[in-house]
Amino acid sequence: MPIPFNTISAVTNNITFTAIPSQSPNNSRKATMYHPGSGHAKDIKSTHDDNVSPLPVLKSVQKDETDDSSSKMSTQRPLSSENKVDEHPSNNTCTTWSPRVNRLFHPWHHKTEKHAILTLNDSNTGIKVVLDAMKRHPDSSIVQEKGCSAITNLAKKKSTHAAISSEGGIPLILNAMKTHKEVPEVQGQACSALGNLAAFDHTSKLSIDEQGGIPIIIESMSLHIDDPVVQEMGCGVLFNLAFESPLKVKIANKGGIEAVVTSMQKHPNAVRVQQHGTSCLWNLAGNINNTTQISAAHGIKAILHGMRTHWNHDLVVRSGCGALRAIAIDKNNKLLITDEGGIPVLLNAMEDHPTSSHVHKEACGALRNLMFHPKARDVILQHHPHKLLANAADKFPNECEDAAESMLRSL
Repeated sequence: MPIPFNTISAVTNNITFTAIPSQSPNNSRKATMYHPGSGHAKDIKSTHDDNVSPLPVLKSVQKDETDDSSSKMSTQRPLSSENKVDEHPSNNTCTTWSPRVNRLFHPWHHKTEKHAILTLNDSNTGIKVVLDAMKRHPDSSIVQEKGCSAITNLAKKKSTHAAISSEGGIPLILNAMKTHKEVPEVQGQACSALGNLAAFDHTSKLSIDEQGGIPIIIESMSLHIDDPVVQEMGCGVLFNLAFESPLKVKIANKGGIEAVVTSMQKHPNAVRVQQHGTSCLWNLAGNINNTTQISAAHGIKAILHGMRTHWNHDLVVRSGCGALRAIAIDKNNKLLITDEGGIPVLLNAMEDHPTSSHVHKEACGALRNLMFHPKARDVILQHHPHKLLANAADKFPNECEDAAESMLRSL
């Protein structure tokens, strides 16, 4: 009999988000879903040597035009050192500013909601100014939305995380979510900000948990189940948090598995919801006790439905194969995956993605784990996978040779 193939299988790239296009000061609160380009999100890998994960990056907001008073200012006071931008992704070393930017950075300019919005609309606004605007206007949903959007963009660079955390950024984001529970734009931007802070950052992950972030995120997903942006970002931040072993348990205990599965069921055609949801379940399945909870919540059916619907999307299929591989460690799950038609889905994934070593690795691993159940082994034999497995071993020896050759010997 073959031995289990990488029983603990997990995604290894943290998701990073680009800010969701934010709202302009005219209060039009129509959020648009993030559609990243091919180079925005890193590929999800399946080796477990370095536990890091991928979230989407929110697009930078466009600058609003300044009012007529800017043209009347003939001189500008110089910026003090504390008002300089703090490692903004677009310019780490900028020390001189245009008159418009100087004007917006003066402290009195974001004491009112209008000026706070103008300040937050500027892509060069620094960490302290962003957080100060959020502190001054906790009851303004627009300020909180734009502040979270700015933090998302700032936090794309890990070097900004310590400054954001030390200035109280995480509790400010969570407070925005608690204060504006019914505003989906705030919830989506806040989840994306938390997701970027959690990406590749052990300290931030733990800080979000310590300050009660996990139940707040799950509640947000429950309240806004019909909003695909909130669901995408919620699944994404839970995915990044689930790279910490203790947080796998906490997310499951707080109802995170059910929230993610419900999200996938509610938005079957939203590819980003499917990708992040399936990846999150894959990470959560790294805890063996979570695998039975995933199957009880109908997670296996949701994963397979996503793979069938988005059969040509590499990241959805790869994450689905990886999740099934991890879930199949449990004996009862082997039978459930087989009965739900998982074996032909895995074989089709290999055929449909002939150049993807990642898909082949996870599919081979899932099939090998399934072979420990006699019914699953019989179903695999009925599909005559010999040629497909031999091709995988030959084409991707580093990823598939051990698993494929072991199955071929057993078959």
